[in-house]
Amino acid sequence: MRAEIESKLIHRKSDGPRDYYDCPKCVTKDPVASLVISWAQETFICNHCDSCGYRGHINQLARDLEIKVPMQNNNNYQKPIKKQYKIGNIKPSRVTINEDKKDEVNTIDRIRQIEALFDRSAQLVVCIDSKYGNLISIDPEGLEYASDNFTHFKVNAGGSKAEDITDYKYTLVECDEIADLSLQRGYIEDLNLPVASLVWSGNKSLHAVIKVDAPTLDEYKRRVSLIHEVCDGVGFKIDKTKDCCRFTRLAGAINNKTGKVQQLIALNFGAHDWNTWETETVPKLIVTENVVNTADIKMKDITSGFSSGFATFNYNDSGMKGGNLTLLTGRRNQGKTTFSRQLILAAAMQKEQVFAWYGEGTKEIEKGYLARLIANPDEIRTYDNGYGRTVWSANDQAEIRYNNTVGRYIDMYVKPLRLSVPVFDDLMSRMTDKARVGCKLFVLDNMMKLTADQRETNKAQQQIIAKLKEFADHHHANIVLICHPRKGEGPQSISGAMEQENTADTILRFTRIFDIASIADNKDDFPPHELENVTAMVTTEKVRHGGKDHAMYMEFDPVREANTEIVYIEQIKDIAKDMQKDGYYSRVATYVGM
Repeated sequence: MRAEIESKLIHRKSDGPRDYYDCPKCVTKDPVASLVISWAQETFICNHCDSCGYRGHINQLARDLEIKVPMQNNNNYQKPIKKQYKIGNIKPSRVTINEDKKDEVNTIDRIRQIEALFDRSAQLVVCIDSKYGNLISIDPEGLEYASDNFTHFKVNAGGSKAEDITDYKYTLVECDEIADLSLQRGYIEDLNLPVASLVWSGNKSLHAVIKVDAPTLDEYKRRVSLIHEVCDGVGFKIDKTKDCCRFTRLAGAINNKTGKVQQLIALNFGAHDWNTWETETVPKLIVTENVVNTADIKMKDITSGFSSGFATFNYNDSGMKGGNLTLLTGRRNQGKTTFSRQLILAAAMQKEQVFAWYGEGTKEIEKGYLARLIANPDEIRTYDNGYGRTVWSANDQAEIRYNNTVGRYIDMYVKPLRLSVPVFDDLMSRMTDKARVGCKLFVLDNMMKLTADQRETNKAQQQIIAKLKEFADHHHANIVLICHPRKGEGPQSISGAMEQENTADTILRFTRIFDIASIADNKDDFPPHELENVTAMVTTEKVRHGGKDHAMYMEFDPVREANTEIVYIEQIKDIAKDMQKDGYYSRVATYVGM
């Protein structure tokens, strides 16, 4: 049936177990390569989930394409292997409960819980009995000071029905099958769940409100299902309800059945947020799948990634591959940022999604640099900066062409001046959301800005570089990080923790050339006639998987503010010629007498 389906679709690319096609149903956005088919799992989904919503089993796709679906042969059907999760010996955390019956509502616990979960404008749904009758809509301030014995509230604000909910912030985890409350809390803590509030129900369970923070209902369902999968995998048998509008216990109320006060146990513990839990905690809980007898391992070649736009870099490192962490380093004004902008555009020209993070600057100015890089000579305007210096910028025509060709593939994010969370935590949250919708290149400018809010810079850099590499491997993405060198003279290693150099897959060092004689001993077969055009040299100090380390020699175009690589290696001259025609950043070196 695959051959019949593919005969009616336009195939764009393959990436591991997934194949990408033009979506036949997507009409609100560009359908090119948006339909992702996992043939092994027999499922498909359009990447434009919110606007298109086309997804399902492969049989449904076949029917929509008017292909007759064959009968299923259940004898040959193999269920997908279910992930196994494991934690060590559970460490019960003592839960101190005052089980005395009381007649008075504890408004202090109620106020603390509500203030921790909701902002003042939220519209909450509460009830006054265990059967969830007599629903009342109320704002946080009204609830905090109400005298009624409100026993339950819906974990998500907005309304009483699922269709009323628009902000999918929380879900509930509770377990009635384990009588020991300390053991229940032990599971919650050892799983490092991102807990917003933990309340004793006044009976036999703890109610943990978990931070989910999903952007859509579909993503909410996926995240809640993962929580249930992990809890079930380690033997923590929680209530199976996954509804976004379910009730949980309100702290300080009196349990209608037992007459005991529902006590607030703790607020905000475990993982800082959802992305931290999913990307850092969950992988550590998965039972290792790496211990395999070599006879059972299938060999594979190193696959090439998409083009960087530079012929020598592609030759050295097989292009921009998934799972790679590349560091750009060198003194200020050596061409690192310009090079990173050219990587962004090269990826976008190949319709690869890109996420660019800037520790400073503005999106408008960065877009101006990118538009200038793709501008034709007649699309660049010249003017005086007011002090006698000539400057250049792209005109409106270049901006329109930028928007229509590459702009839709590039997302920018500039660090806000004020953040309630550490800068790197905010960045990882943004990157994770982008990776889930298919982003494969992440350009981060720069490491210094990622650690500006950290007291122990070296320790922070160790953690950041490890997490970035783990992210690249997990999402099969390519991360480019700009780092500054150590101060001083001579060969410059990267400033800060040595783990940066040890962890990275590739390191490119930029050196601006002011004295032609300084590169005479490094030029290899570089033609002497071209030395006068060289403004910078980029050395490849580290390439994993058997790559090459040929240096790149750059000339700088101040009008477009672009690096153009002068290709001198014989075996890639033909490729460089083709790349030059396609608008990339390589040209073949000329020789005296040619």
